[in-house]
Amino acid sequence: MQTQPLLRDDFCDLAYVKGVIVHRKTWPTVLLHARTSAAHRPDILGPLSIFTTRAGEGYCAVEAHTTSIRPGVYFLANEGQSYTLDLETPAEVFNIHVSQDVVSEAYRDLTTPSDRLLDDPARPAPSVCFFNRLYPQDVAFQQKMAALFAAHQAKAEPLAVMERLYGLLIHLLEVHRGVLREVARLPQLRAATRAACYQRIQQAVSYIHAHVAEPLTLDTLAQVACLSRFHFLRLFKAVMRCTPQQYRNRLRAERAAVLLRETRTPVTEIALTLGYQSLSAFSRAFFREWRCWPQHYRTAVA
Repeated sequence: MQTQPLLRDDFCDLAYVKGVIVHRKTWPTVLLHARTSAAHRPDILGPLSIFTTRAGEGYCAVEAHTTSIRPGVYFLANEGQSYTLDLETPAEVFNIHVSQDVVSEAYRDLTTPSDRLLDDPARPAPSVCFFNRLYPQDVAFQQKMAALFAAHQAKAEPLAVMERLYGLLIHLLEVHRGVLREVARLPQLRAATRAACYQRIQQAVSYIHAHVAEPLTLDTLAQVACLSRFHFLRLFKAVMRCTPQQYRNRLRAERAAVLLRETRTPVTEIALTLGYQSLSAFSRAFFREWRCWPQHYRTAVA
């Protein structure tokens, strides 16, 4: 079992990574913080990987589906899944790659009663497979990632890093259990069918995130999800509790709010960046979501 997590400030050479894997017989646990103008990491067969961006945008492709990763969300790839990571513009990333034995032990401890763990401390650890999807960064996730980032910056001792990493994993596993409950409520007969439908809807959600400023059609989204248009609409509403257009409207409003808060970009430019044809159309859409006009919102949060 690995006891020493690796703390890195740059993307290391892939040949070096493979050498470490051969030496250790498994992927190490790595906390990677890097600022880069561009990076291409193709076809990496990694461990559980948590991808986040602190600034800029990255793209992660898993099983032929590409996901756009921006601040405020995170993306998960499982052990044994080949992923490709692309950073095409300046970005700051904080990615965590977790050795499978650490993930399995956390899952075992979360799901096994304490008396059984006391009787059998070497109880086999179960495997867990997360859904490949964008997850919103809730408050608990942000706090735990902030603690890990602080440990990384301080080059903290391995014990301190692993304590904080364990807390993050427990949170991810609790989120995963909530997702499984969502999947169980889908109107399908077999559990495997429900899980497949859920994953297909998440592929369409990722596509919306990556193309939110572009014209989107029902045909395109249904094709991304490999579903008929009617089936796609029905499942999307069951999974996301809203229609695709409502989800896109909400996402554009959230991105607009970030730009209004954190930049001095003119409101008209924000509107065009997000795909609106006019300032008035953007202002009306923003008001519907936030009950406030864009310029008033910027003034209020200044």
